[in-house]
Amino acid sequence: MTGFAPLPRRLRMRLGAGLLFACAIATSASPAGAEAVRRDFYFQTLDAERGLAQNTVTAMLQDRSGFVWIGNAAGLQQYDGYGFSTYEHAADDPNSLPEGAISALAEDGRGDLWIGTSSHGLVRRGAADGRFRRVAIGGAGAPDGLAGTYSLQFDAHRGGLWVGTDAGVALVEPSSGRLLRLLPLAGANAPAPTPRKLRLADDGSLWVASPAGLLRLAPQDDAFGRVAADAIDDVYDLAIGNDRQLLAATAHGVFRVRDDGAAEHVWPEQGGGPVTAVAEDARGRLWIAVPREGIAVFDPADRQTQ
Repeated sequence: MTGFAPLPRRLRMRLGAGLLFACAIATSASPAGAEAVRRDFYFQTLDAERGLAQNTVTAMLQDRSGFVWIGNAAGLQQYDGYGFSTYEHAADDPNSLPEGAISALAEDGRGDLWIGTSSHGLVRRGAADGRFRRVAIGGAGAPDGLAGTYSLQFDAHRGGLWVGTDAGVALVEPSSGRLLRLLPLAGANAPAPTPRKLRLADDGSLWVASPAGLLRLAPQDDAFGRVAADAIDDVYDLAIGNDRQLLAATAHGVFRVRDDGAAEHVWPEQGGGPVTAVAEDARGRLWIAVPREGIAVFDPADRQTQ
């Protein structure tokens, strides 16, 4: 899939083309038009009977070496194509993971793994020594709401790590945990929407998927602005397509967002319904997570869905 490094040979033999995407599918209400999707793809299932700590996967990342990291409520696991290595909290080990669910994963330029947790903030796993170290965002005087992490995105241009939290989207200096910026996603009297996914565009814009719609922080801006509000009102996932334009998985299907902010409804061609994840492969096909139905594979070249 686009954005993944080549797998080691042993993983290529065991992981199907859509396995990473399939593991992240949510199970919510069925969308309209899903009965038109036919199933011509077959996947290897990795579940609790085959070593997965929990069947509900909350975060997933393929690192530069090709290994797959999987987060869930039980902790963190690494899959090497044959089996799982499990990392979890140990009360007598200060270098272990904190308690609680893993909510987000990211890899930095050195190969260190960054782990977002649901209630204990950020954790970094060093690539050199494999140790887990907690990163206190902002230190002792940090605002409330930074401990719950939903999404992570590195930003080389701004020199930090964007962290989606209950308090808003924070820009953190990775080496120290120093809080560089904290940008709220709502006004002072409005409830803050959850930053479900962060995605950085080529022009430096930071995009946020949220229940309140699609939000963008342009490079020259100091606050988020809503984009395509007339078409998009609830966003689950974001991806950068092969044409470098944004793809948004929403409550009403998949949209492609142009550089000028205009949104084009891409899938389904008739009607609409929730889509919880989207990715584009090297052939330009869209792999679409359809709740309670599975994966739809849409080819824009012939407008066919499998």
